[in-house]
Amino acid sequence: MICVVSIWIKDPMVGWCEKSSVRTEEICAGSKESDITLQSLQDREKQKNDLLQGFCHQRFKPNIILSNINDAYRRPGTKFLIGNAGLFVLEKKAQCHPDCPKYKNTHEICDWKKQIIYAKPFNQNHIKVKDPINLLIDRS
Repeated sequence: MICVVSIWIKDPMVGWCEKSSVRTEEICAGSKESDITLQSLQDREKQKNDLLQGFCHQRFKPNIILSNINDAYRRPGTKFLIGNAGLFVLEKKAQCHPDCPKYKNTHEICDWKKQIIYAKPFNQNHIKVKDPINLLIDRS
């Protein structure tokens, strides 16, 4: 079973804050595009342990870190529940800042960055640590 490991929101006054429970609206309020970002624990660890660090290694933090993830949850249009909150996957292309030191060195987008899921809520509700993830509509 895939579940929520941690939840992060960006507070304009304080910066990144870890929460044990949050409403989806509160997560979206800290995003300039009202997206919720999700990342697996494995990809988060890969990001932290990259030998060559870029801009995103320091700045990017996903809103929700999941215990695991599979490809079904990465496809645009896929709908899933986290607890009782409904989300659908957006189509977003990973891009790098042209002045990023890692990108300038490798000219490649970080592997972990390609695995980030961007989603929007279709059913606002609470999300809590340990909430299960349930696939509703698979767009394979």
